[in-house]
Amino acid sequence: MREKAADRAEARHFLLTYSGSEHPAEHVNGITVTNTATGKSRTAREISRTFFARITAQVIEALLNDTPSWNSHAGGYDVKHPLLAPYIRLEGTMDSACGLPMDVVERCMKELA
Repeated sequence: MREKAADRAEARHFLLTYSGSEHPAEHVNGITVTNTATGKSRTAREISRTFFARITAQVIEALLNDTPSWNSHAGGYDVKHPLLAPYIRLEGTMDSACGLPMDVVERCMKELA
């Protein structure tokens, strides 16, 4: 489980461990929607996976120089960062990878309607 990187050294470590790994970074979301009129709830789970090709040292350094990229995202990287685009393959939705899969929320709401 990786939170936001504490500093550049930890962000570098995270990026190096993702780089070329056969194991993806997983973005796990748990969602509960409650209909306040009926009291009924629906809970769902959504997992997206980011697979990384080998990231060049130059790209890692460029990402580390972009402080908001590593400092404000769990796992030390921003899945939407344009420098990462050539190095990642996302299984699942971008909403899920970024924290709130709205399609799952909407599905739960419809089930409760």
